[in-house]
Amino acid sequence: MGFSTLLLLVVLPLGTFLARSHRKVNVALYWVVLYPVWYLTSTVLHEGAHYVVNVLSGVQVTGVRLIPHFWQGDWSDAYVNTGPENPFQAALGSTAPYWLGLVSVAGGLLLLRRIQGRPLLLASLVLTVFCLRPLADLANNYIAVVAFRFGDFAVAARAMGAPPMHAMALGLLTLTFAGCAYAVYWTPLQRTP
Repeated sequence: MGFSTLLLLVVLPLGTFLARSHRKVNVALYWVVLYPVWYLTSTVLHEGAHYVVNVLSGVQVTGVRLIPHFWQGDWSDAYVNTGPENPFQAALGSTAPYWLGLVSVAGGLLLLRRIQGRPLLLASLVLTVFCLRPLADLANNYIAVVAFRFGDFAVAARAMGAPPMHAMALGLLTLTFAGCAYAVYWTPLQRTP
C-alpha cells in the first residue's frame, strides 16, 4: 500500500477521530498497537475473502498465502492462486474483499455506535480494522487498476468489462467512504467525566 494512501485514508481519519474524543492520547502508542493489528487483519481478511468465495463458487484453489512472510523480509506477498474459472467466478472471486469491506464497515458502524468511544483504544481498533482498513484496501486496489491496469479490479474488468467494473468499484468506494466518514465525524462519543 502506498504511503500516501495509508496517510490519507487511515492515519488522518484516525487522528481526527481521536481529536473528537477530547481526551489526551499518546498517538505514537496507539500506532504501536493499531498498526500491527491493521496490517495483519488487512492481508488475512483480503486474501481470506478471495479464498472463501473462490471455494464456495467451485473454483479450484491451487495456492494460498494469507500472511506475507514478513519474518523473511517479505512485506507484501500474500495471494490466492486459482485454477480455471468462468467470467462470473472470476468477477466474484476478484471483488470479494471489497464486498466484505462494505459489510465490515456496516458492522463497524454498529459496534462504534454501541460502544460510543469507550474505551477509546477499543473504539480506535474498531474504526481502524472494520472501517478504515477496507477503505484503504479498496482505494489502493482501484488506483492499481486505473494507474497500472493490474490487480483485483483488472481481473474483474477482464471478466465483466471495464465500464461495469468501474461502476461497481466507484459505487463500492462511495459507500465505503460514506460509512467511514460517518464513523470518523458523526459516531457518538461519550465524554469522560
